[in-house]
Amino acid sequence: MNRPKKLISLCEQEGEHLWICLGDQSEYEDFGDDFYALADYLCNYQIEEIDRWVERGFESGNFSGHNYVSLYWGDRYAEFISELSKEEKKELEKLLEG
Repeated sequence: MNRPKKLISLCEQEGEHLWICLGDQSEYEDFGDDFYALADYLCNYQIEEIDRWVERGFESGNFSGHNYVSLYWGDRYAEFISELSKEEKKELEKLLEG
């Protein structure tokens, strides 16, 4: 999936990564730019729909409030670069539905 570049930095030159953390009790996982692998990962944890998008992630089922699912574009060290675009959010929702 091609993604427009918003920032020019060393991290951008090396590529942005999709980072996810399921609530407070898990570790951050790096999915590169693979939305399909990310959707499979979420389905493995019975996350099949997104209830509500929040800053830097979303709420779904038991993952709500301060225990939400963190999901964003970051550098290779998981430092935040940007949130997913509206198009990327729609694509992920579509993948989870399918």
